[in-house]
Amino acid sequence: MVKIELAEFPRDNSSLLSFSKKHPSIGQISLYQDRSPNYYDSLTPEGEIKQVVIGRDLESNEIIGVGHRTESNFLINGNKTRLGMLSGLKLDPKYKSTTALPRGYKYFRDLDSEGKSLGYFTTIQSENYHSIQVLESGKAGLPKYQFISNLITYTFSKNSFNKYANRNLTTKFKIFNSIDDPSIVPRILNFLTDQSKHTSVCPDYSRLFGLDFGEKIFYTMEDDKGIKFCLCLWNQGNGKNWIVKKYNLPLNFIRPFYNGFSNFNSYPKMPKENSSIPNMYISFLNSRQDAVEASSELLGLLDFAIRSYSNFSPPRIRDSIYTFTLDSSHNLNQILKKIPAWVIHSRAYFVYWEGKAKSQEIYNKIQAGNRIWEIGCL
Repeated sequence: MVKIELAEFPRDNSSLLSFSKKHPSIGQISLYQDRSPNYYDSLTPEGEIKQVVIGRDLESNEIIGVGHRTESNFLINGNKTRLGMLSGLKLDPKYKSTTALPRGYKYFRDLDSEGKSLGYFTTIQSENYHSIQVLESGKAGLPKYQFISNLITYTFSKNSFNKYANRNLTTKFKIFNSIDDPSIVPRILNFLTDQSKHTSVCPDYSRLFGLDFGEKIFYTMEDDKGIKFCLCLWNQGNGKNWIVKKYNLPLNFIRPFYNGFSNFNSYPKMPKENSSIPNMYISFLNSRQDAVEASSELLGLLDFAIRSYSNFSPPRIRDSIYTFTLDSSHNLNQILKKIPAWVIHSRAYFVYWEGKAKSQEIYNKIQAGNRIWEIGCL
């Protein structure tokens, strides 16, 4: 028999870490997310209220399923709105034909009825056809999964922008970083808050800027009008690390040759099996309204940020990869698709249970405009 309950910490911490390792993603590259040392704290970027729901086999006392529910503020057309994230949903394949999944969703619905969230965001990799089919089926007990858009995640190496960047930009613009000038951080926050009025949905930047979770280094490119572009390199390696558990046979065979060739084509290298991916999140990337088409300048700032970060960071992250997610409708895709990168496609949904009158209205607003996704919070 399976019991659905909230995980308790620190009691369930080691069991949850073990469950993640035992149940990596399925595909050409088998991955799992290592949330050590503290599974609960690793959810901090996703929301203020964090709940980890587990399914426990009462005979073996083992965790056989897990999912996360978080709540925090988002900005809808610049206005704070209480929403959340449903993430990390995973069930041991041996229990897929049992009642564990519908009972787990019923437990989530009970938690939702006690909370204040008007809906949740969730993402699913586009190649996960079975899960997409199930969640979009509208079967009894499941919440309503309303498709928002396709997401494109780019993974760059530190050399990806070398060929395309304009390194003479410092003669035309002022470039600042928060290591040398911490005063840019509140200015960036004000800039992003103002820009949020031009987006249908984005995170509540004031919460994310205040988080004590990993290292955040901010950059701006400025002219006589003020901030033209801004971005942040966010290292969450102290609480979240992606681990390559296994490659399929063809990929494992070509990996040494691919890595040798990547020295010339600037694509990211493929780590060894059972090793972590030294990942940095490109976060809070935004532009002034009159600078949207300035592609060479944006690439120049990205190149400058990544090169400077490599220079003053510890040696363990000198070969980091840099990950960034965009809505497929965003015009920046026309720029970034030219850059050497791994590309991952996923689907974003707005999820809610029937009975919340404002949820459909919020979904309509989200659909109507530009959407900003922060991969470090997904």
